[in-house]
Amino acid sequence: MIKIVITAILFAGIIMYLKSINSELAILTTVIASLMLISKIIFYLEDTISFINRLFESANIDSGIIEVILKITGIGFTVEFASDILEDFGLKSLSNKLVILGKLIILSVAFPVIYSFYNVILSLL
Repeated sequence: MIKIVITAILFAGIIMYLKSINSELAILTTVIASLMLISKIIFYLEDTISFINRLFESANIDSGIIEVILKITGIGFTVEFASDILEDFGLKSLSNKLVILGKLIILSVAFPVIYSFYNVILSLL
């Protein structure tokens, strides 16, 4: 984890320096730094995902629900990442529209889980 923090701080210094020289190069460096940091974090996510799978299996929860929850999480992070990059490019309006579309996609992906909860509630009544 320390390596990730040090890498982020180093990139921040490089980006601040590049902003004074060439702002387009600074934006490109920002995107590269973001992708590098995300690739370093994926290593930690593998352990978390396997833990979540074991947890849901021990609770006898359908694996389809796990997939939907992970998809929703992935969509949320991807949309936020892309939105932040668009804001860095100065495209705030496009960034806002991407966030709205991301929320609609999350809602449509979540319908099977909502339906499953609805059926559970009906079975309890």
